[in-house]
Amino acid sequence: MSDRTLTYDDLGRLLVQLGFVRGQTSSNHQVLKHDPSDTVVLLPPSQPSAAVDAIHFLTVRKTVVDRGAVDADVYDEALENMKSAVLSRA
Repeated sequence: MSDRTLTYDDLGRLLVQLGFVRGQTSSNHQVLKHDPSDTVVLLPPSQPSAAVDAIHFLTVRKTVVDRGAVDADVYDEALENMKSAVLSRA
């Protein structure tokens, strides 16, 4: 399954499951914060049901892993679980 089947809403929920908290912003961006690692992820303004661009998947993974917010294996497993959940909704 391609990452393109996941939405920005799915990606936000994935990060919340991994310990991020939704933050406030004056724009339409989604802000997710992980205070223990001082990591902030900013997702572009879009419709929640819009498919996530591959570059955003790569950037989010690199950011959360490199900053120590989430272990790479934990992130990858959570992403696979999210993909399975999306498939079961279809």
